[in-house]
Amino acid sequence: MTLNQNEFNEANDKKYQVDSFVDAVWENYEANVTRARKQLEETEEACLNVWTEVRESMKKQRGNFEGFWKELADKSSGLSNGQSEEWKNVAGKMTELAFTPLKFAMDFMDQVEQRWEDNTREFVKIQRERRNAWVELADQYAAQARSNSRTFWRGFEDRLRPFTGDAN
Repeated sequence: MTLNQNEFNEANDKKYQVDSFVDAVWENYEANVTRARKQLEETEEACLNVWTEVRESMKKQRGNFEGFWKELADKSSGLSNGQSEEWKNVAGKMTELAFTPLKFAMDFMDQVEQRWEDNTREFVKIQRERRNAWVELADQYAAQARSNSRTFWRGFEDRLRPFTGDAN
């Protein structure tokens, strides 16, 4: 049995009660997906901001630590005021030698933190690119699933119409 064009248009013009239910379910789903995507991006941004703040805080602490050791060295060199110039040069070289491992450690920690921050930013960037590549596909899939859901429930409602006495 085939429908002619008029019967087909009448079938498509029917008002379905299930449409509001299907639309409500899918709008709720889409709102949740949108909220989850937004929350994920906000979380990534917060993570990057926290890492930057921690790095800056660590840099300040290292600066304070270096300042403390330099102040200590200056005070200890002040104790040798009555010494000869040669002795002051030796004391300066010893102080410089003592600070070499400390300076190396501070510079090394700064480089490690900088690389960690750069790698974290790059990782987040790659994750976002990958996620965005799939977002369009997922949205198309959801649109198709919504259409299939509407078709299924409309068919179900059409099958129940003879029992409910609803002509529309």
